[in-house]
Amino acid sequence: MLSVAMAVCNGEKYLDEQIASILPQLAPEDELVISLNPSTDRSGELLQAWAERDARIRLVQCPVAAVVANFASALGHCRGELILCSDQDDLWLPGKAERLRQVFREPAVMAAVHAAELVDAGGKPLPVQEAEKPPHDITIWQILRRNEVRGCCLALRRTVLDIALPLPEALPMHDSALGLAAACLGRVTYLPERLLRYRRHGDNYSPSRRQRIGKMLRDRMQLVHYLTLVRRRMRAADHA
Repeated sequence: MLSVAMAVCNGEKYLDEQIASILPQLAPEDELVISLNPSTDRSGELLQAWAERDARIRLVQCPVAAVVANFASALGHCRGELILCSDQDDLWLPGKAERLRQVFREPAVMAAVHAAELVDAGGKPLPVQEAEKPPHDITIWQILRRNEVRGCCLALRRTVLDIALPLPEALPMHDSALGLAAACLGRVTYLPERLLRYRRHGDNYSPSRRQRIGKMLRDRMQLVHYLTLVRRRMRAADHA
């Protein structure tokens, strides 16, 4: 069984397209688990309408208005042995789910991250794309130094969630933390295939260099603390 974990907050503009790109790739026994943060748009109405049309969609409410808590809520309700993370505003390309199923036939793979095509708000490819990289394994050090785990491109074994959850509220984001947990258990592999259209939209806030460096250091310290927590959980599970 495969689960898709999606976090939604004010996603009305892109939700229909995203859900429509996911559902055709799911088997009848699979599920799309959507955690909804309090929203001021019609996200809740749209999701309820989708859930009424397709029994594979499960809606849960996350009262904590925070990205990490919202994703943790979705992940915590997933029942599948393979979990694919999803943002609310991207587009899955055909074959994404099947390609990731293939990767996890290798027992040592605990997580997989794939490449993405960068598009604008309307779905048009951007003139500058990310540099192509060969397939490789992503290490703990690489995640701590410069996160190579983009959440919307991440897939996990359920085993990872057993030690990854609950996620501390202070974490900067869920993706790097999940990558660290997976790397503690086995391989985190990178696929160069572009299996998703990743939207870049909205205004970007550019703080000063000092603020950026300060935030980066605080974020890395939170990840180091989380890595220590994960290893404690692993030791406790070994002795249980």
